[in-house]
Amino acid sequence: MKITKDQITDLTASIQITIEGADYEQEVTKELKEYQRKANMPGFRPGKVPFGMVKKMYGNTVIADKVNKLISDSLNNYIVENKLNILGYPIANMDKTGMVDFDKDSEHHFFFDIGMAPEINIDFEGLDKPVYLKAVPNEEAINEAVGQVLTRGTKLVPVDTVEANDTLSLKLFEADEDGNEVVNGKEIAFSFKLDELANDEARAVFIGKESSAEFVYKIADAYEDQDNLWQKLKLDESDKDLALGNFNIIIDDVQREEKAELNKEFFDEVFPEEGIETEEDFRKRLAQDMEKQYKNDTDRYFFTQAVEAMIAHHTFEMPDEFMKKWLIDNNEGKVTAEEVENDYEKFARTFRWQLMQAKMEVEHEELNVKSEDIRNFVKGYFFGRMQGSGGIDEEMDDRMDGIVDTILQNKDEVNKIKDQLQDQKLMAFLKEKIQPKEEAISFDEFIKLVTEKNKENE
Repeated sequence: MKITKDQITDLTASIQITIEGADYEQEVTKELKEYQRKANMPGFRPGKVPFGMVKKMYGNTVIADKVNKLISDSLNNYIVENKLNILGYPIANMDKTGMVDFDKDSEHHFFFDIGMAPEINIDFEGLDKPVYLKAVPNEEAINEAVGQVLTRGTKLVPVDTVEANDTLSLKLFEADEDGNEVVNGKEIAFSFKLDELANDEARAVFIGKESSAEFVYKIADAYEDQDNLWQKLKLDESDKDLALGNFNIIIDDVQREEKAELNKEFFDEVFPEEGIETEEDFRKRLAQDMEKQYKNDTDRYFFTQAVEAMIAHHTFEMPDEFMKKWLIDNNEGKVTAEEVENDYEKFARTFRWQLMQAKMEVEHEELNVKSEDIRNFVKGYFFGRMQGSGGIDEEMDDRMDGIVDTILQNKDEVNKIKDQLQDQKLMAFLKEKIQPKEEAISFDEFIKLVTEKNKENE
């Protein structure tokens, strides 16, 4: 076997692999003998089919398999041993290789095209620095957040008399047409909120009544969807007609929503142990949380802008024609040459950034995501609060490690986490290197800006 490389341009080359029968015949014979041992053909005892017949039937198939493996292994070894920093993977050049005839030719030549990664020097000097937009909540957004927190703090408190929007718990006892309770009839526990009833007339039946009041009523009159009322009452389908009849009703409990108030008790409930005394301080504290929520979005926007700036700042040659061929080959017929040509600029920008990112990871070890990083992320995600409490003994720690081990068996999930951590590390690195100027902007303005940018990039 002989392997040679012909440098076509600075970033492209052709690799020629020349093989002879001696390079693969021994492996082919070994494989055919295994076929012969297992062969079961009419007229011959198992394993006694003549070797020549086996070779005639399977020889070319086995040769093709062995030659393909030999070429693949040899090509990969050559690239590794010669430290060729290639892009994508080698593409077979069928025009140069031509037709291969293992029966006729004693020597066979296989050609592969390769694209070489360019030399890149990462430089932040003179970079057109993107601004880091710090989204901050305006008064309207803070007011909305305060309202949401107050709503979440709403509690149900027991009251004596029914009013609009109260929540009622009833006991329903099956009654006949005259309103008399049926002996051994159905008993149903039923809860609902008054505003879910069909109309004001239905609500008026309950409003003003005292807790523990007892009266006869056809509960079906309170609902528009009477056909499915039996399900709401949790009756069996065989008893669904009961839902349309009279019930002797006892109001078992009445509860009313009591909205939270902006006072110290509520502040301590929302932000325990922070000692918030005034509404002004409470609003400031809420705003801090809102800024943290916005930060993921503003970080992503800055990262996108930083990548664009880095691509524009670093100019280097690419083996474009090779990459176009590789895109077509790699997509296995899903894209045409015309589509690749039309969209190549987008593809090229992605390739260029990937090369720059790889270069930075080589030069800065802190950008590499280690298995320990992934493990710590998973453990913190699922058991962060427990770890912070300090009440974990050795047995509990072992159990947590076992759960983490199970999660890490999902390779797709591991890859997602790795990509997420990679982006976080790269984001922090770019912010440190670029040192962007911060500019405050309302979150609404930020969303509008991002939407406009997305439309520009469509």
